Parts: sequence; C-alpha cells; structure tokens
Amino acid sequence: GRNPIIFSPMKTESIFLLVLLAALEVCFPSFSHAAEKDGGSGEAAAVVEKFCKADAQGARLSSKTSGQTRSLTTWEDEPGWDKVTVISGFKISKETYFEGKAQVTVIYEVVGKRAGEKVTFTLVPVDRQWKIEAPQIEPHVASKHARGD
Repeated sequence: GRNPIIFSPMKTESIFLLVLLAALEVCFPSFSHAAEKDGGSGEAAAVVEKFCKADAQGARLSSKTSGQTRSLTTWEDEPGWDKVTVISGFKISKETYFEGKAQVTVIYEVVGKRAGEKVTFTLVPVDRQWKIEAPQIEPHVASKHARGD
C-alpha cells in the first residue's frame, strides 16, 4: 500500500501562507512588488514632470494657457495667485504607490534660496490616468518666463 499523507501543523501553516500570498498577488498585483522608486520613472512621475514643465513655462499664469496643466489635475479651478515662486529648475526625487494612490516628490531649485523646496504631490487615478489631487501650490515659474520673456 500507499503511505497516507500526513500534514503537520507547521506544514499546514506554510501551505496556508503560500495560498494567502498567491491570493493577495492575484487581488493586489502591486502588493508584493516594490512600491517606491527613486527618481520616479513611472506613470505618476511622468504626469508630475509634465505638470512641472508646463508650470515652469508659465502655463498657470494665464487662463489662455492653464488648460495645459488643468488636464493633469483634479482641481476644479485655478485661483488667481497673488504670488509665484521663481525657480531655476526642478527634479523628480521619489515616486511611491500606496493604497490606490501615488505620491511623487519634487525638489524645486528656488532662485535666491540655498536649499531646494521639497513638494510631495498626491495623485489619484481618474479614468485610468493619474491626476494630481494635492497640494494646489502657487505657480513655480522659471526665471526667464517670470520676467515675461
């Protein structure tokens, strides 16, 4: 005859954990994958980079050009800003995905300041595309566009 298969409590727990992890992977594909990327090379970082480039070129300074950034955000409207932050550049430093949202950290090189200004944007999926939800910061405009050149 055949030997019966005997499951010890340790073996049963191991099988249960494997089945649980497999189920989590099916339900939440990003659950077991790294949720943080340095430098930001994913879809959310691409949206923030497009937003920051348009903002640096002065797109948010006029209602005529604000459509360039409006499609990248969930904001209902753009307030009339009383001030802008003049920058010499920006860098995407980190991208994180967690619980259906994304966070992308940008470091702005602010003119006249030694340390960069760090802003973390939160993005949410809208119609299968990432959109910036918060924060709604004042325009960050490159110096050559801030002068009206």
